[in-house]
Amino acid sequence: MNNAGWAPTRALTIKAVAERIGRSRASIYEMMDKKSPRFDATFPKPFKIGIKTLFVESEIETYLRAKIAQSRPATAN
Repeated sequence: MNNAGWAPTRALTIKAVAERIGRSRASIYEMMDKKSPRFDATFPKPFKIGIKTLFVESEIETYLRAKIAQSRPATAN
């Protein structure tokens, strides 16, 4: 089996996600709640292992990069 280019998938707890994006856990739950005015349809969907709510690290990174790109104006050269 060839594992060249393979990178492990890392799962983050909601606490780790909160620290990574600089928001509270409650704020993250609001971002996932379709009934909340703070709902963000682009926020990565969590998955469960047992009672733990987990997120895929690469999806959180992609979300952050997209938000950073949205907040910065495009520069023309």
